[in-house]
Amino acid sequence: MRALKVKLYQPFACYSTPFSFGAVNTYLLPPPSTVKGFVHSTAGARQDYPISVAIQGELGGTVYELQKLLKFDRKRAGQPELKGFSRSLLKAPTYVETLTDVHLTLYILFPPESEELEKDFLNGLLLKEFPSLGRKEDIARLEEEPRFVELDPLEEETVLPSFAYFTRETATELGLGGAFYRLPLSYDGELAKELGWRFFKRRDLLLAPPGQVVEPLSDKVLYDPSEDRVVELIEVPAGYKHVLS
Repeated sequence: MRALKVKLYQPFACYSTPFSFGAVNTYLLPPPSTVKGFVHSTAGARQDYPISVAIQGELGGTVYELQKLLKFDRKRAGQPELKGFSRSLLKAPTYVETLTDVHLTLYILFPPESEELEKDFLNGLLLKEFPSLGRKEDIARLEEEPRFVELDPLEEETVLPSFAYFTRETATELGLGGAFYRLPLSYDGELAKELGWRFFKRRDLLLAPPGQVVEPLSDKVLYDPSEDRVVELIEVPAGYKHVLS
């Protein structure tokens, strides 16, 4: 199987988790929806395309930055009011968990209907002045020229060299440990335009730490012989129709 391998470096990054309380927390790797947004943004795409991605990476550590954020609060005298919601807008200092020294390895499979996206993404990676992944300020720098690699079936035990996402089904089949997250894939674009809300389609993924032995027990697990990496490509569909209940 032929996939595009992209290696990125980010000095700082925050892939914020939903429902953080008291501070803004981050995933250790970007969710599939974030990578899909990065691909479409870099390509300058004007429509939604399906892709499949494998997301792996290492990081140096975490720090906490202090930022001033706008928050919603109960109605207070003298504070700017959000009309129609009886809420005030409050500027408050907030701690933001930030990853440092992030090295990402992405494998991207473009199906035939996404051929135009593939071409525009490659051009954008090489021509765009400041591509970013995560927040706008999370600049991503190419560590090496993007290239297509052949992914082979895994035939022997291999040790995970870095953090990596696996689907729940594959992780269970392989007996891998780590932390499960229900991560976003794609959202209904038409509903987002109408309501201003993003209703995501989600999937349970395992964030597997490095050092675990992966056995050739699943046909979904592939192997990159150029880096001795185990790869599972996760389907990230184009936008879907969300039915409000």
